[in-house]
Amino acid sequence: MMNKLKYLLIGLSIAFFANCKGPQALLKTSAETVAVSQQLKPDTTLENLVHTYKVELDKEMNQVITFAKTDLFKGKPEGKLGNLICDLSIEIAEKHGAAPIDLCIMNNGGFRAPIYQGDVTKRTVFELMPFDNSLMVATLSGDGMKEFLAYLCEKPEAVSGLKMTIDNGSPVSVMINGQPFDPDKSYRVLTTDYLYNGGSRMYFFQKSTKTDDLGLLLRDAIMEYFVEADTISADIENRIQIAETANQDQ
Repeated sequence: MMNKLKYLLIGLSIAFFANCKGPQALLKTSAETVAVSQQLKPDTTLENLVHTYKVELDKEMNQVITFAKTDLFKGKPEGKLGNLICDLSIEIAEKHGAAPIDLCIMNNGGFRAPIYQGDVTKRTVFELMPFDNSLMVATLSGDGMKEFLAYLCEKPEAVSGLKMTIDNGSPVSVMINGQPFDPDKSYRVLTTDYLYNGGSRMYFFQKSTKTDDLGLLLRDAIMEYFVEADTISADIENRIQIAETANQDQ
């Protein structure tokens, strides 16, 4: 009797371990639709788990880091928000060791929230720029710059270091850092890796003769500038204008 019991236990053990070591087969799946409504009771266990982290995160994100003197919105052909972001990007990039930058371009679509007059928090920065886009400097020759300017005539975006007028779809009176555009010169253009790689159809960057990845996120540049600034503001400076003749034709 004892021998039979011993062999039975050995057999069950072998079967158990064999099943444990072998591949597990999915035998059944099921799903159901759960309507999100007032009747849906919260999972208190999950709520308690999340609450601990949410308190710490809110404490960090609600820190006031600067003060906005006025509302800052994106706009076309020019917006205060775009002017501020492009200007500060050049300042912070050069502060981090980038060689002198001639101009900057960012896309309005990348600015995901405005900045309202009053206190500005870290949360504001993440709402404004939720993407992990890094700053890059592309060197464009005269031909590349002509495509760059033609792009702005079709799709005006946020810029810094540049002033131009769009007259019947063509760029006129183009000034870069206060100097007339020179097609025989190369220019260093600050942007993000997203736009450099063709985002927002900025294919003119394919004509870059040199690129420098600054290893700095645009969001971090914004955060650094805001933390260091007591107040932030921006003006409309007629960086990109539409000629009156073009307006009359529309």
